[in-house]
Amino acid sequence: MRDPAAAGRVALLTASGGSEISGPAPDGSGGLFTSVLLEGIGTAGADIDGDGQISLAELHQWLKPRVTRAAKRAGRDQTPMLVTGSGIDPRNVIVTHGFAQ
Repeated sequence: MRDPAAAGRVALLTASGGSEISGPAPDGSGGLFTSVLLEGIGTAGADIDGDGQISLAELHQWLKPRVTRAAKRAGRDQTPMLVTGSGIDPRNVIVTHGFAQ
């Protein structure tokens, strides 16, 4: 399977690369990617620069190493990918905002 592509004003945040299989969270509560993504947003941990908002770029930068490490511990490769079309700058796409600092 090949990695996804995006055109125009489309952004794709995927749970794994094209040749990988996404898997469950260690506690079995759902998918690993979803679990880490919700943690990053819910705790504001993905607000890397502390400006009270999480951009798509920050979210990807925060979750990629966490998902990759957890998947390795489970014996598999799982690398989240962010693919954007030429009309998208993921630093300017705000996923959520309003965190108290």
